[in-house]
Amino acid sequence: MTCAVLFSLKKEQQQFIISSCINAANDSVPSVRAAACRAIGVIACFPEIFRSAEILHKFINAVEVNTRDQPVLVRITASWALANICDSFRHSVSDFSLDPEANFRVVTFLLECSLKLTTDGDKIKSNAVRALGNLSRVIRFSNPLEQGKCAVTCPGTGKMDNFSWKCTSTQEDTARSTDSLGCVHLLEKIVQAFLSCITTGNVK
Repeated sequence: MTCAVLFSLKKEQQQFIISSCINAANDSVPSVRAAACRAIGVIACFPEIFRSAEILHKFINAVEVNTRDQPVLVRITASWALANICDSFRHSVSDFSLDPEANFRVVTFLLECSLKLTTDGDKIKSNAVRALGNLSRVIRFSNPLEQGKCAVTCPGTGKMDNFSWKCTSTQEDTARSTDSLGCVHLLEKIVQAFLSCITTGNVK
């Protein structure tokens, strides 16, 4: 299905297709879950689809669950869909009806999921690298080590342009810094993931 075909349908029919994909992603049959993830990955590439924050969240949740599935075929397809979602997010971030904090939570959740996938098999790792590459283009790191502070800015609408998530290193922050999304180590972990994949012949 192409973007033109989907949006030529009535609103109710569009919603039926989207909800069917999301529901199928939770099916008991692995091949159905894999097919649902592929459908989500295709629809996620349509520019208009993520103008709805609700659809964005449902797609992300449906795909993320399947990236942790046992059958490798499901994980491969889910990781491919995740990379497509990140690519669509990169191109459409200014269109989202999310407040800055919500936008940042979406980015960090996608980053966390993508980083975890870099330790999986080669095909999944390759998709994870593509996802991280897309996300790295919507995050601006500014003086991450200056006075123990780092800022992550998500570009987009006017109100988002001035949004900057900052944290000052304290004992509590240090305790959290082992988390994959600790602000000081965020860029470092992304770079480490890229370098690790470079050493893997099938992912280069």
